[in-house]
Amino acid sequence: MKYLHIMKNEKFIAPFIELINQNFDPQEHLFVVLGGVSEAKHPLPDAENVVLLKRSLAYKHNLFLLSRKLTPYFEQAEKVFLHSLLVRQIIDFLFFHPRFSRKTYWIIWGGDLYDYHAKRRKIMKRFHLYKKQKVISRLGGIVQFNRGEYELAREWYGATGSFHNCIFYPVYKPMELPEKTEDTLYIQVGNSATASNHHFEAFAKLVPYAAQQIKVVCPLSYGNKTYRERVIARGRELFGDKFVPLVDFMPFDAYMDLLAKIDIALFDHSRQQALGNIIALLGYGKKVYLRRDVTTWQMLRDKGIEVFDIAQVNLEPLDEAAKAQNRREVEAHFSEAACIAQWKNVLKAPLND
Repeated sequence: MKYLHIMKNEKFIAPFIELINQNFDPQEHLFVVLGGVSEAKHPLPDAENVVLLKRSLAYKHNLFLLSRKLTPYFEQAEKVFLHSLLVRQIIDFLFFHPRFSRKTYWIIWGGDLYDYHAKRRKIMKRFHLYKKQKVISRLGGIVQFNRGEYELAREWYGATGSFHNCIFYPVYKPMELPEKTEDTLYIQVGNSATASNHHFEAFAKLVPYAAQQIKVVCPLSYGNKTYRERVIARGRELFGDKFVPLVDFMPFDAYMDLLAKIDIALFDHSRQQALGNIIALLGYGKKVYLRRDVTTWQMLRDKGIEVFDIAQVNLEPLDEAAKAQNRREVEAHFSEAACIAQWKNVLKAPLND
């Protein structure tokens, strides 16, 4: 084993493991899964290089036991990839084992970066932030497709490791789009039942068009249940039966079929979020609105992808030239082939000693 991956289970972990095992030498990679979503919901591949640790090890009272499990893996690996820093015990492990820091790379998911702004009134939460800053400042590298996120890690946490451009999980697969056979305009708002979607502000931008032939589609299958109910209540109040909340988890292929029907999407997120939705929609030639002050905006513009300012929403369709341009750039930067090529670069890059 040359490369150690520490991760929590989420919907995109199994496809990632399969991607690596199919395109690289499986004997060089070990995937250690700690916590996250249950296997009943998102099964993991039945592979020799996948190790599922007990969920109880993710709790702080088991730090000693976790250290006994992880230390041999860290000692053997040439490089270690932390797929997010959302498991607190990993931060504690690296805080007390700084000798592993320079060969360790942080793959930023989003929430593990932006929780810097979370309120920390309790001493233990402030201490956790201190440990996290210490750990991040020592890491050898950061893996991200968005350099803006890397710059925030430098600013907030004092990161000194090298930047490695990689989308790390494939987020776009081309598909044949069905021919549009109805006049209804399908408008997606947000991607989850979390307050950072700012649904209510996005709804307000669509109210002037409420009398038109539209459907407001709102994915709410994960996130905060209380917030979800508020969003549903407000959506129905403003748009009546034109409001379509999606509260049940959808299989990947079914969700992609849904995105293929969308005409316009509003993502009023206050941070980088919903990238899988955004990239798929852009690759399908859809019109996407974002905030200008999120790092996603500049990252996409730098790649030649046309997105629109959510402060100036209209329902005009995206012209054919822009659709074609977006499709080309999404294929070039966010496809499975691009992901594999970028991972090759990350794996062979010299350590940042």
